Amino acid sequence: MDYSSVNFCLRLLVTGEQEIQRTYNDPEGGMSLSLLKSGRYELGLILTDLSKLREQFGTNYPTFERALNEYIAYKISDRCAYLMLDVSDNLIAKMQSPGWQQIVGLINNANGFLKEHLIRTPDTIFILGDNDVIPMGRFPNHIVMDPDREVETDLIYSTLSDSDPWRQAGTALVPQLKVGRLPFG
Repeated sequence: MDYSSVNFCLRLLVTGEQEIQRTYNDPEGGMSLSLLKSGRYELGLILTDLSKLREQFGTNYPTFERALNEYIAYKISDRCAYLMLDVSDNLIAKMQSPGWQQIVGLINNANGFLKEHLIRTPDTIFILGDNDVIPMGRFPNHIVMDPDREVETDLIYSTLSDSDPWRQAGTALVPQLKVGRLPFG
């Protein structure tokens, strides 16, 4: 399945359930909208900034895009449906070089959007790109003996909180989603 036809620049869900069903109707993988809504398939978001990846990959971008399409198609056969959330091109908020706080807000808004249209939220977030593509959260390091003045973390994308994990441990350290990152740097 070509993710550009699924195009979770969030536009697909707006076009209505028939369009979603047609896009997800995959007789080989057995994927359907009803299966996706049922929870029998894991739902994941691929979080990236495709405009920045196009710059990074240059002329090799079509090769990357083919590999990404193959990965998404493979994961469907593994009972996992991924939707693309491109921070530079989506229906909720188009952002050029957003900070991590804006991206956490975008994910929260996307979760609300998915809950409304698919009656569920994602189980996982797969971040494609390094810190220049999708920035990590940065917090002051309160451990005096540590030479690092700041701590970088993707925990913010798992907890969906922009609170300092050192100061708000009750909310800022409770994971909501499984998160992984594939940096290309």
